[in-house]
Amino acid sequence: MNKLEEAMGRLNHIEQDIEAMMYAIGDSTRKYTEDELLNMLIGMNQLHKTRYEMMWQEYENFKKGAIHNFNDFDEEEFHRNLEEDLDKKHQEAMEEKRRREEALSQCI
Repeated sequence: MNKLEEAMGRLNHIEQDIEAMMYAIGDSTRKYTEDELLNMLIGMNQLHKTRYEMMWQEYENFKKGAIHNFNDFDEEEFHRNLEEDLDKKHQEAMEEKRRREEALSQCI
């Protein structure tokens, strides 16, 4: 999901763009022309649209991958692995019980 997270994070770049615009309008020693300011806004708008499109493409890629991984799920293998894990835990518990009983019998 790393690419999707990156694409989503890039949507936040608009905040930095707006801060730059506020600087250009209010704090810059240079006075930008109306055309320059409008060009900045047009560029910001297009960049935001492109970032949004990229984010949706990564989301679609993520969904395809998630569906592919889900379709690869092997229920029989899952149950087989689960049984093996439970058997192993049961054997470990029985071995621990045997050791405790043996230790207890040596104390008596």
